[in-house]
Amino acid sequence: QQHQQRAQLDLIKKQQALLLMCRIYIGSINFELNEAMLKQAFQPFGPVKSVSLTFDP
Repeated sequence: QQHQQRAQLDLIKKQQALLLMCRIYIGSINFELNEAMLKQAFQPFGPVKSVSLTFDP
């Protein structure tokens, strides 16, 4: 039982770490796209917490 609890705790820790690291970079997108459009495009793959757009001149 103690081994099972330890394994479950390890799994929870791994899942929490993955949540913190789940970030993607998308480059070379059209300047006319906005945050709402990107969020809508990626929502079929899972929940989108936030979108941050940075444009280089």
